Amino acid sequence: MVDIKEATISEFTDPKHQQKVEELVTIAKEQGYITYEEINEILPMSYDSADQIDQVLIFLSGLDIQILNQIEVEKQKERKKEAKELETLPKRPEGSSDDPVRMYLKEMGSVPLLSREEEVEISKRIEKAQLQVEKIIMRFRCSTREAISIDQYLITG
Repeated sequence: MVDIKEATISEFTDPKHQQKVEELVTIAKEQGYITYEEINEILPMSYDSADQIDQVLIFLSGLDIQILNQIEVEKQKERKKEAKELETLPKRPEGSSDDPVRMYLKEMGSVPLLSREEEVEISKRIEKAQLQVEKIIMRFRCSTREAISIDQYLITG
């Protein structure tokens, strides 16, 4: 890898320029990047030609320093902030799901099943209730006539 001091000395002859470029490199190493705005603030006004500025940009790129604009920096900060927020969210326990069928089956699995005696008792109560409903319905004349007509229809097809 190229030594930063040697590269700056060999490429930038003016000591003021060397110092400014070293300052840019230091900032870039601390942040992990440098912005065009920071470059414009730090470089002396004597860098008036595009070639001189290009030379600095090429030098920084050669050191694998990212040169970003302010919008990219803000986006990068926003992504980091979102990543931190996601890390702070409580993690779902293993096996948890948003699938409604799986949630239903899991809930049903936690309910105890009926014993044989309980099933028989419930089925007898259901049959008794159905007979009571039929008796109540048959008390009305129109229901009796309707039941007979449905019966005849079913028999004749």
